[in-house]
Amino acid sequence: MRTFRRYSTDIPIKILGKDVALEPSRPLHNVSYGGLACHSKAAFKSGELVSIIISHVEPPFEATGVVVWCDAKGDEYELGIQFNEGREAFAARMVAQVCQIEKYKRHVLETEGRNLSGDEAAVEWIEKNAHQQEVHERAYIQHPIDIPIEISHAQQPASFSSKLHDFSLEGARFESASEIKPGEYVQIQLPHIEGQLEKMVEGIVMWCCQKKNKYEIGVKFRDDEAFFMTMLKQIEQIESFKDEVERRDGRVLTGKEAVAEFSAYLAKSNLKDASG
Repeated sequence: MRTFRRYSTDIPIKILGKDVALEPSRPLHNVSYGGLACHSKAAFKSGELVSIIISHVEPPFEATGVVVWCDAKGDEYELGIQFNEGREAFAARMVAQVCQIEKYKRHVLETEGRNLSGDEAAVEWIEKNAHQQEVHERAYIQHPIDIPIEISHAQQPASFSSKLHDFSLEGARFESASEIKPGEYVQIQLPHIEGQLEKMVEGIVMWCCQKKNKYEIGVKFRDDEAFFMTMLKQIEQIESFKDEVERRDGRVLTGKEAVAEFSAYLAKSNLKDASG
């Protein structure tokens, strides 16, 4: 099962290897927080270190990675590249912009009938949006989810159950039966997954909006980004498991059901590995 979900795109990328000169830009296939897939005219060895340049995002993305696989495709090669550690936050911002550019492409096609290439869409999107403050404030993808969580804060004697509505490296959104005022600190406990992270996450309430008989709460995290990449990995594994079950079995799981089944799946896999 993949650690991170992949986002399809065809914006240009350049790859530089130790024994391969910098190639002209080639379109990406897909990108994730952990790496990317793209085409290349040259072959690369598995395990080879490469430099990655994506100039059509703001700021430009430059990182190093390792070639995980290289397959011949006609007169070209398809590469799978994993980002080196320490680039998680930058990769997250890059992925967010890639998704925004792809969304812009679809919008232009639907409203104007123009079928833009990734290159064209990136140039137009940056010209129109990259200077806007909202783009920089919402630099991370918000993942819509419904995973059960436990919330605790100083104004309430006991924790209460809720669901994540969405999650990013910067914060989260959830529902509460009572008001939690901006400026208050809360702690979020993700459900326990077999062999996975188990830790309270602290954040500060940025906004609280009443929706009928409930309150919607927006929280900004206080902890380090590397830790939240670990959290995001866990959440994306659960979401990928949900998608796989729906595709394979035709069952649509709730977040709570997915957590239980995914945990059981991991426990069974770990038992099999231990005995085998």
